[in-house]
Amino acid sequence: MKTPRLKLDFVRLSDPELEIKAQAIVAAMTDNTYFTTPVPALTVVNSHITAYATALSKALTRDKAEVANKNLMRSLLEKTLMDLAGYVTFTSGGSEAALVSSGFDLAKPAANLPPISVPDNFSVGNGVNEGEVVSSVDRVTGARSYIHEYTADPLTPTSEWTQQFTTVRKATITDLEPGKKYWFRVAAIGPRQQIAYTNVQLRMAA
Repeated sequence: MKTPRLKLDFVRLSDPELEIKAQAIVAAMTDNTYFTTPVPALTVVNSHITAYATALSKALTRDKAEVANKNLMRSLLEKTLMDLAGYVTFTSGGSEAALVSSGFDLAKPAANLPPISVPDNFSVGNGVNEGEVVSSVDRVTGARSYIHEYTADPLTPTSEWTQQFTTVRKATITDLEPGKKYWFRVAAIGPRQQIAYTNVQLRMAA
């Protein structure tokens, strides 16, 4: 039996449908025992829904500036839902019951998808601001999401990794302590919940 996965075609939803779907997802995720620490937090998702709903209402005047702002708020909401879907996918462990409980729709089973490979060209560079690091890998064919992780030096078997879930190959990690060394790694998550990790890299935060 193939592992169930989420349907993430938000672009096909009309403007009102997207608002309704986002609200339904937040309602389903609230106090959900499968997903106790959503990333991003549901308060963040709610703030994007509110901003989008306000922009959508103002755009009904067809004012060009208001329509442009609505489109921007829609893009931000879609990205936030995609980030949340990455967390749901990873945390569910492939459980259909957990995925269904999230409020996201399930996609039709994919046919005979190949396993994913270890991400290539893993790099860690300084971000634009102090205490920021940009973690990136090449796109992995078939990957549904990525986890960008870091932990403070020294690296030990009991080191606790801080995780950032994304649906893209690059992430900006913030709030690091300048001058402190950290270890970094990235995992690609496949369609059947396979996880393929890069090697770790050590870097000092600027």
